[in-house]
Amino acid sequence: MNPVFIIFVIIMEKFEINILGCGSALPTTRHFPSSQVINFRDKLFMIDCGEGSQLQFRKSKIKFSRLNHIFISHLHGDHCFGLIG
Repeated sequence: MNPVFIIFVIIMEKFEINILGCGSALPTTRHFPSSQVINFRDKLFMIDCGEGSQLQFRKSKIKFSRLNHIFISHLHGDHCFGLIG
């Protein structure tokens, strides 16, 4: 198999993104701080975990037990306060 073709197949693999929050640093009734969940190869990866992320996780009907890794982009509260609960 041609190596270029193999790279193309890997790049074009299907994935899903759930936006749990994309608002400002202060949560409102309409916007939650930054938090996204990526489903890739049936593994869930969370990028940032702003305040209210656990609530949004439940509303999205995603199971906590399926979460494999959590990545925090930087240590501002609006990106990590959701880890505390």
